[in-house]
Amino acid sequence: MTDYSSTPNPSEPSKSRCWTIREEANALTCSAFRNGFLEDLHAGEQSELLDDPKLSRITDEEMKKLMIQSSNQLAKLLAMKENDPAAYWEFIAKYFNAYCRRWEREPAFGLIDREKPAWVDPQRPQQ
Repeated sequence: MTDYSSTPNPSEPSKSRCWTIREEANALTCSAFRNGFLEDLHAGEQSELLDDPKLSRITDEEMKKLMIQSSNQLAKLLAMKENDPAAYWEFIAKYFNAYCRRWEREPAFGLIDREKPAWVDPQRPQQ
C-alpha cells in the first residue's frame, strides 16, 4: 500500500504528494463546517441542559444558517476545483496541513480505496 501520510516538500504540499479522498474530504469538512458557523455554536460554556437528549441543542434558524453557509462554501470550493484545479489543490493542502493533520484518515466503512489518490501531479513519477 502506498503511504500518502508524509509531505516531502511542505512549501509546495499540493505538488509533492497525493491526496486520498478521505484527506480531501477532511479538508472540505473543516472548511465548510468546522471553521464556520458551527464553530460559533460550539464556542461558549457547557450547560447541563445540553446533556439532556430530549432538548434541542440547535434552533431551526441556527440549523438553516449552518446549512446555507456550509453549502455555499462547498459550492465555492467545487467551482474552484473545476475552474482552477491548481488553486483548489493548493487550498486543500494548506487547509489539511493547518487543521486536519490529526484527524482520522482511514476510510469509513471501507468505502474509500486508499490506493486511488484524489489527485496526482502528472510531473511526479508514480510508484
